[in-house]
Amino acid sequence: AYRIKSDGSLAQVIRIEERYVRIEGLQVESAHEVSNWSAGISVADGNGDASCEVHISHCIVRMTTSPTPTNAYGIGALNNFGDITADNSLYVSKVWNNIVYGFTASTSLGHLIYAEDWGTIYAYNNTCVGGSGAPKGIVIYGNVDFYAKNNISIDSADPYQPDGGPFNA
Repeated sequence: AYRIKSDGSLAQVIRIEERYVRIEGLQVESAHEVSNWSAGISVADGNGDASCEVHISHCIVRMTTSPTPTNAYGIGALNNFGDITADNSLYVSKVWNNIVYGFTASTSLGHLIYAEDWGTIYAYNNTCVGGSGAPKGIVIYGNVDFYAKNNISIDSADPYQPDGGPFNA
């Protein structure tokens, strides 16, 4: 397996802003806090709402940042899509067979896997372990269509939070 660790220059260890990306089998460690954030993998709109499909699979994503940051997340499956075209079918993220753990925060903004704004997420067979102080496990914000199946989310104050849209199982 390949390992990648943050160097402290960006809050996310991996920030995806391209349209069609596949990440498979990486060990990702978020070890630094940047501007009160510590994050693993982020899928963000860098193409003016052009359609996209991103796959993240078979990865181990963990946080070892000390002290605990104000905000943290393991996998931000979709973020800031839909500001031009509000159509969930254009922005797709598939996240499966990952282990995400240790993303704690000193506020309620600690997430293991989350998506916000617009898009469609398919999250299958992921293991999310919060640990001490992890506020949230798998979270939805906004108008995201989130399809979750066979995921485990434990040791979080709120293991599954549909804040804005329902989980489709």
